[in-house]
Amino acid sequence: MVLELNIDEKQSAFFSHIKLKSDSVMAANTIKGKWMMPNSSIKTQYVIAKNLDKKETFYYTRNHTIVPVSKVEDHRKLDWKITNEKDSILIYSVQKATADFGGRSWNAWFTNDIPFSDGPYKFSGLPGLILKISDITNSHSFELIGLEKIEANAYQLLRHKSYFQALNLSLDEYSKSVLAYRKEPGLLLKQKVFRGEVYFKDEEDKRKYLRDNEIRERKELAKDNNQIEILK
Repeated sequence: MVLELNIDEKQSAFFSHIKLKSDSVMAANTIKGKWMMPNSSIKTQYVIAKNLDKKETFYYTRNHTIVPVSKVEDHRKLDWKITNEKDSILIYSVQKATADFGGRSWNAWFTNDIPFSDGPYKFSGLPGLILKISDITNSHSFELIGLEKIEANAYQLLRHKSYFQALNLSLDEYSKSVLAYRKEPGLLLKQKVFRGEVYFKDEEDKRKYLRDNEIRERKELAKDNNQIEILK
């Protein structure tokens, strides 16, 4: 994962490095008139963007699918409790803070040596950069492994047109859509078929396609059984 910090403009983006490279290659090939699929090894499809001045956090859903990208604004504020525990990560002195978020309890380690109030995923709001954070079950954990200074135009993931055309959703609307999908993963495709947006040679071909799609999506959901945010 990459946490791209724009310190001058107090903005950041958090995304998969494999996804960054894959989307860049796809964009370059599109210019050449070539079409290709995203890298199949991408495990993290979301992108998190923050504007720390405005205290805005946006969650972008997967692009390059038949479903438009959703841009979900998250207004929730993290209520950090800073402790007296201290340690070190790489060359940095860090201090522990705790908070509850997304149905989980989190332990974070931040450093005053990098006085930028941000961190991985949606986490921010501490006096310095979060270098390590994990939930108390250790199901999800992020830890800094290195820093690199990049050119201003090096990472341009969110400049792809699929993100500019994103559908704005509230957090409540998005949560309901995720729960509905997990309950009936084939519903979206069924709706497209019902509206006549997908065509088949006959009824048997349609039934088989819908059945195979639902089996495939339920298998994917079975693997994705420990989400970072617990929805109810």
